[in-house]
Amino acid sequence: MAKFVTKKEYAKLHGVPFETVRTWTKNGKLATIKIGAAVFVDADTPIPARLKPGVKTQEEKNLAEFNKTFKSKQLKVEITRAYLVSVVDGTGKEITSDFTFCSKEEAKRLGERMKSEVEARG
Repeated sequence: MAKFVTKKEYAKLHGVPFETVRTWTKNGKLATIKIGAAVFVDADTPIPARLKPGVKTQEEKNLAEFNKTFKSKQLKVEITRAYLVSVVDGTGKEITSDFTFCSKEEAKRLGERMKSEVEARG
């Protein structure tokens, strides 16, 4: 039968920092059971193999390199959306459509352009 312990107890049993265990559970690398407000981990669950202390995954290495490369540059995050732009007839039947990643205004312009092309075809 499984023995469940707190995240803090799991960290102590396996010799890893509590914050690491917290990250693993938060990212789904280590399964938990929640009872009320308390969170428990199976004490016998091994440390995730690719996340042993001191061992960096390729993803972590790539992220570190990215951070080093771009640390001094000003980066801007731009939020875009995906739109399915469709031209439909009076009955709601789709005539043509296009999937695009752009702003809402650009999607509207694309829709108008598509509508004009359909009208031009007759």
